[in-house]
Amino acid sequence: MAAYLVRSSSSHSLASIAVIVALIVALTALVVGLINSGVQRKLTELIMSEQIMDRFMKAVEQLASESAEVRIGAIFALEQIAGESLHARSRIVAILSVLVRNRLPDSRVRDGEYVQSPLRRAPDAQAALTALCRRPLSDDRPLAEGGGLNLTHTDLRRADLVGADLRRANLRHAHLEGADLREANLQDANLAFANLDSFMPSNQNFQRGADLRKTNLCGAQLKDSRNLSIALIEDAVADDLTTWPDGFDWRAAGVKLAADAAPASISAKRTTSFSIARIWQR
Repeated sequence: MAAYLVRSSSSHSLASIAVIVALIVALTALVVGLINSGVQRKLTELIMSEQIMDRFMKAVEQLASESAEVRIGAIFALEQIAGESLHARSRIVAILSVLVRNRLPDSRVRDGEYVQSPLRRAPDAQAALTALCRRPLSDDRPLAEGGGLNLTHTDLRRADLVGADLRRANLRHAHLEGADLREANLQDANLAFANLDSFMPSNQNFQRGADLRKTNLCGAQLKDSRNLSIALIEDAVADDLTTWPDGFDWRAAGVKLAADAAPASISAKRTTSFSIARIWQR
């Protein structure tokens, strides 16, 4: 009987040891699996990052191509990359902003010279402006310095920017004569010294200036803008942070306060339908 009890106890101990060993093996496998999974994830992220960087560098190089088609393809490739990489977004905004400023400089606008017919715009500048005014490049946009939308000293006369997302954009000294900015989002935009005149003031059929009807002007800097009194500005929305030129009666011009406007009219536009086909008007 004693021998049986000894054998039984020994068998029980061996079984317990076997269970413990099995548990250790299972836990070890689990830990190793988790480690491998983490390593694999990090490796995948690294590979994806390298792939994005390769695509980014290739697209930037293609911006210097002599072919307009290649340059436009590169612009929309950069737009796609911006949707995949938040880290690259501000750099892409800065690069495309430079392209627009270089291709549409205000230096070609002469005093007293106005647009009498639509200019033939640089197609790559059109594509870049399209991408800059919609998601993802318009998302979480900082101020113009350091990755913001810097369109200073650009020639945007008669540009069709209906519904464009220009939040926090720097439009200082931009030429916006006759530009169509209806329902655009100009929240916190800097329009100092921007020209909002008519594109053909000598013709009675074209006396109106830039069209700012139903635009979001909350926080917009318009104090030093030029010819705002000529622009159409009815039903635009402003707030206490909006600045106006001295003597400009924004209430008489038909501007509404944000507190009195419908929420939809002051919300940040996040349109994806802003199309290259309608960048330039008429």
